[in-house]
Amino acid sequence: MSPRTTSNEVTAGQWPRYINALMELHELSQRQMAAEIGLNPSTITLWFNDAGRTPDRKAVRAIAEKFGRPISEVLIKAGYATAEELGMSADRIDPLTDAELIQTLRERLDRLRALERQAADNAAHEPTTSHPAADQPPKTVKTRRALPRRD
Repeated sequence: MSPRTTSNEVTAGQWPRYINALMELHELSQRQMAAEIGLNPSTITLWFNDAGRTPDRKAVRAIAEKFGRPISEVLIKAGYATAEELGMSADRIDPLTDAELIQTLRERLDRLRALERQAADNAAHEPTTSHPAADQPPKTVKTRRALPRRD
């Protein structure tokens, strides 16, 4: 099976944009993305550098499975099918559904709040800076016993 190109459906660069969106969503580098789907990192680089380069069937299936994407979506983005051929609306083929976007935003806000709490806790436990002598116990002053005066 080889990718098809139709007038409006698959444009040059659609596959790299799709892969980039998945990488951003899952906070992965190209190397990490390749490891996730069992490819050589140079394959991912080729997808970005050669707009006509598309994945093979194994990569399409791995991307759908590893990232929880519908196989139909990945097939369309790779240029193997059109939305019409699969009985789908072309405007609903997005890297993220609304529910996924909301979930991702919630997770990121939770991480941000946790970092803010951690920073506040760290600031509360840091010693305040004061004069160095104030941090030390008071010095005892030894007095000498007065000796009788010799006149």
